[in-house]
Amino acid sequence: MERSPGVELDASGQARELLTILQRDHRMLRCSVDALAGALWIGPSGWSAVRALSAALSSCVEEHLQREASVVAMAAGSLPSGAGAFDAHRHVVSGLRLVGKYLIGPEALALPGFRQALLALSDQLREQLTAQEAELFPRLARCEATAASVWCGG
Repeated sequence: MERSPGVELDASGQARELLTILQRDHRMLRCSVDALAGALWIGPSGWSAVRALSAALSSCVEEHLQREASVVAMAAGSLPSGAGAFDAHRHVVSGLRLVGKYLIGPEALALPGFRQALLALSDQLREQLTAQEAELFPRLARCEATAASVWCGG
C-alpha cells in the first residue's frame, strides 16, 4: 500500500487509501485498454503501437494484481467469492503476453482472428473491472464509513 512516510492510518483511512489506489488503477487500466483498442484500427502501420501498448497494459495489470492481492488478503474473510473473482486478470495478462510473442511485424495484424482476439481480451478486462467495482469497491467504502471492519486493520 502506497502511503506517505510516517503517516499512521486508522481502519477508515486504510480503507479509503486502498479504495483510492484501486479506483486510480481501474481508471488507468480502462484508458490503456481504450488506447490499445484504438490502435488496432490504425492498420499495419500501427503494429508497433499495438505491441508497445499490449506490453505496457500487461505490466500495468500485473502491478494492479499485486496491489489487489493485498486487498483480497486483508478481505479474505469478508469476500463471499474469495479471490477467484480477482484472479481473472491473470488470463488477460497471459493473452497480452502472447500478443507480444506473436506480434513481431505488421503482418501479424492481418492474421485471421488476431484483432478480434485482442478486442475480446480488452472486453474481458473491462468486464472484470466492472465486476470488481460492483463487489469490492462498495465493501471498501462501507469499511471506510464504519471503520469497524476487522479486515481493514481496526
